[in-house]
Amino acid sequence: MQITGLPRVLIIESQLIVAADIALQLTRWRYEVIGIGTQPEEALEYLTRHRPDIVILGGKVGSRAGGERLSALITQQMRIPLVMLSGSSDQRCWESIVAARPYAFIPKPFRREDLQRAMKLTVERMVAEGISLQLADEPQLVRRVSRA
Repeated sequence: MQITGLPRVLIIESQLIVAADIALQLTRWRYEVIGIGTQPEEALEYLTRHRPDIVILGGKVGSRAGGERLSALITQQMRIPLVMLSGSSDQRCWESIVAARPYAFIPKPFRREDLQRAMKLTVERMVAEGISLQLADEPQLVRRVSRA
């Protein structure tokens, strides 16, 4: 996989205000947010039409009916890096997060630094796994994200 331009991020989070806050931060850090959804069904539409480079998935969405299938589709079939976000500490939710095999985890309520570190970790892992990050618009993005 080769990414050109800005990394394209899809956010699927049950709390729209949280998703909007994440989108605002990512945009400031030069990521392209291609969509925000609150349900697994919305994610499927974005995934098939827009093919994001990274998906941020809220734990409540990921643990709902259809959510576990969604996370498996993202990570196993489409092989898109997944970042999980959750404020739940219950065992069932945690097990669904672990089963999703995310590149990174962000606890809620999240701090700006938590989001920034998770995205940096995800980008660095993508590079380590050979996912080309030839960013036409911003060639220094990986370094900028790590310093931001």
